[in-house]
Amino acid sequence: MPISRDEYRTISQRIKSLEHQNQVMKFLVSVVIILIVTVSCTQPGANGTQTTISSMEIPDVLELRQLTFKDENQNVRLKIDATDSSNIYQSFYDSNGVERAQISIDKEGSARFRLFDTAGSPRFAAVTFSDDHEEVSNLATLAVLGVGNENNSEKGGIFLSTAADGTVTDYTFGSNGVLQFGAAVLPDGTTANEIFDRNKVRRFHQTIQANGDLSYGMYDTAGTLRHSFNILDEGGKIANQLMLDSENRVRFGNFTSVSNSGQRNFDQDGVARTSTTIAEDNSFSYYVEKSATDQLMDVTDGILRIIDIGRVLSGNN
Repeated sequence: MPISRDEYRTISQRIKSLEHQNQVMKFLVSVVIILIVTVSCTQPGANGTQTTISSMEIPDVLELRQLTFKDENQNVRLKIDATDSSNIYQSFYDSNGVERAQISIDKEGSARFRLFDTAGSPRFAAVTFSDDHEEVSNLATLAVLGVGNENNSEKGGIFLSTAADGTVTDYTFGSNGVLQFGAAVLPDGTTANEIFDRNKVRRFHQTIQANGDLSYGMYDTAGTLRHSFNILDEGGKIANQLMLDSENRVRFGNFTSVSNSGQRNFDQDGVARTSTTIAEDNSFSYYVEKSATDQLMDVTDGILRIIDIGRVLSGNN
């Protein structure tokens, strides 16, 4: 049975009425929500008046013992921890959860900054030790470490430091953890350095004293000094060098000074056997110390000559 025109008009009016009522209900619900939020975000003011959240004062102090930041995947990326009263630290993590950087202050007051590689091994560290540290008070040090280090220098690295008295040092370790280079500048201006091989044997040293004196030495694979060179006396007035055997005995030496120069050769007992000198007046001298065998031959020759002279005088030829 078809719907008449009047029935159609009535149904349309009812639909419009329901739509209007729906809009009114939405409006009322919105108003109620706004009122609830407004009431919940108000608090008593200093004089009993109501203060909305928009006019609340920002607190001067935020007290926390631990603060953790996570990314959208809930991975920890930053952590600040003060739960241990003797130590506070701040750690940064990559997206894989590996700690890559850390800042800390320990109970003694020493401050540290460390960087780690993608495997979590330390590669860089800077430390300023406290004034009352038991071993290295008021020392500042910087370390660049080799790949694979777990704690110190077992895989190589460079260590720089400055002490409270002004001493500056530089130590370099090879990939096997052995010290191979060391250098220092002392407060009085003295500088020194040493070079070691992979077997921990010193092979070279050089020193410049505060007064300008310079010396260097070269060592064999057993660590025995074999060659020494020195510039001595303030102003470099004297220069000398010594060459030693494997038993650390001087076998050769020469020198130059303002007025003369010379050289000497020594035997195994340290006795100079030959000596050459050029004096200030350009005079030249050469001296040979004969061995005991040579001296005995000289005595024998002398006795034979005396016997020969006696024969001549006696006519017994």
